Amino acid sequence: LAKAKQEKAEAEGDLQVTIKDMDRSKNELGTVQASCLQTASDYEHSVASRKEELSALGKAMSLLEEGAGGSASFIQVRATALTSSPRSQVALAVKMLAKKHHSAALAQLASNVASLFRHGAASGADPFAKVKGLIKDMILKLDKEGLVEAKEKAYCDAELKRSGMKYDDLKDDVSTMDAAIDSAASKAARVKGQLKKLQAELSALSKEQAGLDDVRAQELADYQREKKNLQTALVGIRGALDALRDYYGEGGGAAAAMLQEDQHEDQQEDQQEDGDFDSFVQQPAPPRKHSKAENAGASIIKFLENIESDTADNLSKLETEEADSKSSYDKVTSKISVTSEGTKTEIKHDDKAAKSLDTTITEVNQDEETAQNELSAVEEYLARLKSRCLGKTDSFEERAKRREAEIAGLKEALTHLQADAASLLQRRRRHGHVRGAAAGA
Repeated sequence: LAKAKQEKAEAEGDLQVTIKDMDRSKNELGTVQASCLQTASDYEHSVASRKEELSALGKAMSLLEEGAGGSASFIQVRATALTSSPRSQVALAVKMLAKKHHSAALAQLASNVASLFRHGAASGADPFAKVKGLIKDMILKLDKEGLVEAKEKAYCDAELKRSGMKYDDLKDDVSTMDAAIDSAASKAARVKGQLKKLQAELSALSKEQAGLDDVRAQELADYQREKKNLQTALVGIRGALDALRDYYGEGGGAAAAMLQEDQHEDQQEDQQEDGDFDSFVQQPAPPRKHSKAENAGASIIKFLENIESDTADNLSKLETEEADSKSSYDKVTSKISVTSEGTKTEIKHDDKAAKSLDTTITEVNQDEETAQNELSAVEEYLARLKSRCLGKTDSFEERAKRREAEIAGLKEALTHLQADAASLLQRRRRHGHVRGAAAGA
């Protein structure tokens, strides 16, 4: 029954641990489901944003291609309004690109490009070189930013993965340690309860043995005192019998009877003679002759023999009772001793188990405290890392796509600008040739 109760208690402890594990798994499942839903939502938003960006880039490229198709002469270029020239189309494309991607740097570039073209048109200077320089610098800047962000992305991905795995491992460790502590504490409580019960049983056995020892000691003292008295009495009785038998002999009883009769006859004769003699002379009575009172001696010897027999019987009975009492005491003492030794063994085993469980609980608590501190540190670091890596309004992929689109648009604008500059140079050369021919004429 005790074993069944213990197994039931252990099973209940294991059940509590299993329930905790199941609750933790449910929580983790909910977190994973929420993460999956958020990832799906982010992906849909990214796809929509990418479509809008590609549409804007396509429109910008169309405008650049239309601007690159013009063939006006240098004089016409200077005379035409900036808004209708390929150069103004380049500035407009950059401006639209900046507006689409909300880029302050591209907006500033578009403003600078437009300003250079305006000032160049007014002064007759060639703004192409400066514009190309600005666009190339912007492309280099965007490329550099892309490399920096790519490096940051790689760092963030690696650190988020490593820290996330570390966090999950530590959280699992803490949960496992909590379950181990609960299980060990439950077992320790059961073992200590059993230990307390065994100690009470051992104390009861000790008190029982002490009571038996007191009773046995009193019985032994009474036995020794009574035995001594009986033995002393026997020695005295047997000594008296020996003395009487030596004096009266084996026929002491008959001699005593004859002696009494002779004494009676002598007394009668003496009385007769005394009466006759008194009449003649008054003299003292002669001393009587003494003889053994054998009948009286025999009676005394018989009486003492009966007393000797009763005393010897009492001594024998006393010794038998003492032997029985000692045997009963020895049996009970032996049984208590065996039970006590078994109980002591169980106490020793349970005490060792309880101390071992207490040590385990202490060690696991220390390990859990260390793991919990480490978990808190990782959690704090992970929060800072998420703020750094995931705290932006748009994702790295979105920024990379946008940067690629910006660079592609700038390169496209640069290509058209270079073509426009080459076309302008050819027109200038043709115009110079015409002027030279006119001067020669």
